[in-house]
Amino acid sequence: MQQRTFDHHRRVTYDCPDIVKLWICRILLGLDADRWAHKHLGRVHPTIFALELPSRSKAEPPDLQTFRSELLALLESLEIRSNDLPPTEPLHGNVARLGDLVGLSEVDRQLIQLAVLASHYPPLSRTLDILPSRASPASGFDVIACILGTDVTRVRLALSPNAPLQRSGLLGAAFSREVTAPGMLSLLSERFASEIYLQEAEPEFLLRERVIPAPSPSLSLDDYGHVQDTLDLIVPYLRRALVSGRTGVNILLYGAPGTGKTQLACALAQELHVPLYSIALEDSEGRSMKGVDRARAYQAAQMIFSQRRSCILFDEIEDVFGSSPLETMLSGSGSAMARESKGWINRTLEDNPVPAIWITNNVRAIDRAALRRFDFVLELPVPPLRQRRGIIESICGDLVPQPTVDRLARNERIAPAVIARAANVVHALGESDPSSTIPNAIEEIIANTLRAQGFERLTRSDPDRPQYDPTLVTADCDLDAVASGLSAASSGRLLLYGPPGTGKSAFGRWLADRLDKPLSAVRGSDLLSPFVGGTERLIAWAFESAQRDGAVLLIDEIDGFLRDRRSARRSWELTQVNELLTQLEAFEGIFVATTNLETELDAASLRRFDLKIRFGPMTADAAWRLLSMHVYDAGLELQLDETMAGVWLARLEGLTPGDFAAVARRARFAPLATLEAWVRALESEVEVRGAGSRPIGFVRKALPRN
Repeated sequence: MQQRTFDHHRRVTYDCPDIVKLWICRILLGLDADRWAHKHLGRVHPTIFALELPSRSKAEPPDLQTFRSELLALLESLEIRSNDLPPTEPLHGNVARLGDLVGLSEVDRQLIQLAVLASHYPPLSRTLDILPSRASPASGFDVIACILGTDVTRVRLALSPNAPLQRSGLLGAAFSREVTAPGMLSLLSERFASEIYLQEAEPEFLLRERVIPAPSPSLSLDDYGHVQDTLDLIVPYLRRALVSGRTGVNILLYGAPGTGKTQLACALAQELHVPLYSIALEDSEGRSMKGVDRARAYQAAQMIFSQRRSCILFDEIEDVFGSSPLETMLSGSGSAMARESKGWINRTLEDNPVPAIWITNNVRAIDRAALRRFDFVLELPVPPLRQRRGIIESICGDLVPQPTVDRLARNERIAPAVIARAANVVHALGESDPSSTIPNAIEEIIANTLRAQGFERLTRSDPDRPQYDPTLVTADCDLDAVASGLSAASSGRLLLYGPPGTGKSAFGRWLADRLDKPLSAVRGSDLLSPFVGGTERLIAWAFESAQRDGAVLLIDEIDGFLRDRRSARRSWELTQVNELLTQLEAFEGIFVATTNLETELDAASLRRFDLKIRFGPMTADAAWRLLSMHVYDAGLELQLDETMAGVWLARLEGLTPGDFAAVARRARFAPLATLEAWVRALESEVEVRGAGSRPIGFVRKALPRN
């Protein structure tokens, strides 16, 4: 067993270069670790065996004095030749190029070489990791100074957070005296250590695992007309900064996932005709990178590309602002580390030589003190209807017909990234089987994504659904005249109340079509959030998005928010009502609210509505006309005259358009073959709701069963 161990160690550690042997000897003797090494490692341990001491060939292990003498003799021999022991190429040349580009001192370059060789030669890394911590009380600074044969003050200066080496991100930051030598010598990545040692390469090639070229955008700045005013400031600002070499240029883009933030960053770079380099989210093996590693990659990119006309993209920055050791940057504590961390973020946002575009989905993860250091902070909302339609047409091309484009565009929950993903999937399916047809594939993919996000599924158009006719609805005012008045005024706040199914929500949709405006329809439940302040933010979002789109805002079941505040028991019940009323006062468009519980609404809120319209059950005449439409569409004959059928329908007190819609849906899978079947189905709907007050059995007597 011992012989196999010996052979194994010999194969692994025999070819250590002399510079590595010199550094090991300096640690063992300079830090008084030779006694510990003699006792615990023995002469066949890879750390000791790599030194090739004379006693290694003897049968008996040497005593301490012999061991120490051999170490001293080897050290003296190597020290004499120390100036002629630089690391071999290509490491030496790569470090020289990096040093010239970043402005590294001689000590900085030696530190990089030490870190790289320690990563490649286990005897050195084990000596750094094990011996000093167990055999010597020396700090990491002392250990490194001893290895390099230099003054500890120079090492401290080189590893200070403000120094070029630390700001380059190539080595781990040393925030305190307790950091060990291996921690201080932590390289940017394992692949970086391998690339810089094994092959001659330009500095940007060495970073290719952590800093990657951003993809070409599928959108252009024309697709961001909803934030055009801010873009008209950002584009010339970036262009001038690139020409003048201005430092500290930082743009922050934030908003909900999928709103096109990354695409906008790529489109900005394309407009400026400069390469955009992105900080990677994963390493070469597909593992997610920690925030601190991404921060170091960003630092390295800033230094490497400082002489090149380019921009840097730092996406998903919330994991950087909330990860160790950066998690203490914005903690506000009085510790030295917290102060150092705040200094790090300040320097990062004030002195960066390359313009940077930062992206986050959660702007609240960034401290206000940091936010004020960005030149521009731009929220990117879901694009308005016109922009959404253009984006869908641009991404999907000929994959979907125009009616599908219009239907998808009307859903403001669909972010550009969702559209792009669905289109890519369908393209891939077509490439794998060009002969296959995938009907409605894009809609199906998008619908499933919306459902997973907690949103309502897409509703496809129904060609069999009768068009909304306000003359069939019972309301206490002329609905057509109301629509004409709103068209002229361009603003108004309507409250529609009455029993379920009487056509309130359908009127809101018809009104939007009549006014040729997009519809922003939400249910009261869509605006409820379990988090403190969440409901208020959702309410504000609904009004802001409708204002931005020029849409008719329809909120169904608004009684969930506007209940009488005198019965409120919790503070958040009051704040929700107050937020909705505040937004309602400031809203300049057309707002439609519906409720089945008008008697429970807050009295003060009722005064905010310009018009309150009561919807009721259908008249017998309207019911007969709507029944005739459905029966005619079903291809049935009206076997009874209008007067008799009207009498029967009049017995169905409480009949609503919603009852007809329910029966029409049932007829799709359970066909109604006769007029009697339609009347009985309507009777059943009314009876289930308990809306009728007279015996409905009259219909059964008048229409005897066969």
